[in-house]
Amino acid sequence: MRWDYGQIFKEIRKSKGLTQQDVCGQVIHRTTLTNIEHGKVIPSFENMVFLLEQIDMSLAEFKYICNEYHPSKRRDIIVESQNPSTFQDTRKMVELTEKCQKYLKTHHDVP
Repeated sequence: MRWDYGQIFKEIRKSKGLTQQDVCGQVIHRTTLTNIEHGKVIPSFENMVFLLEQIDMSLAEFKYICNEYHPSKRRDIIVESQNPSTFQDTRKMVELTEKCQKYLKTHHDVP
């Protein structure tokens, strides 16, 4: 997973032919966007959602790009758990359980 969100955003923005002023409008200062794109500032969630809306991109799509065009491990587990053949094969069930346990040891997305 790439963590340089600002740089990734900048690459996407430029690839769409948009200037900083195009995406900032009257909502975000252009200097703030410059600092985000150079990794000097971490954008608030609200600002990031706003910026992504300006380039017509969903948060899920942006995360996919940040994950180097691969679904997240969490998404892989969800897809595998929705596959009916997983529940027809004991070995696959055990593997899925192990993946879930391994994932939850390092990701705290469940209360």
